[in-house]
Amino acid sequence: MKLTIPIILCGLILSSCAYYDEKNPLDPSLITSGNVSWQKVSSEFFEPRCAICHANGEDGINVSDYNQVVLSIGQIKRNVITRKNMPPDSALTAYEDKLITTWINDGTPL
Repeated sequence: MKLTIPIILCGLILSSCAYYDEKNPLDPSLITSGNVSWQKVSSEFFEPRCAICHANGEDGINVSDYNQVVLSIGQIKRNVITRKNMPPDSALTAYEDKLITTWINDGTPL
């Protein structure tokens, strides 16, 4: 009996530590209208996926400058969302697709 209680307590403590329900930060369901800013879309989409070819105006679009991105938004929407031919190296993840689509549909908020 003396040993049973500590074993039960240890089991309860260990089982409570194993329960961890944090959503994956790259879960597309976390992206909702109104919560995607330029800073977020720039750091999580344009910089890692587009800047290698489109930084400083290379290849026609400077994705590091908000104003230039907004001026090219029709081209970006056509190539990234509609045709899905950008980026050329690999398809967008569900998270990236929802991030850029939501940002554009929200009117490209700063």
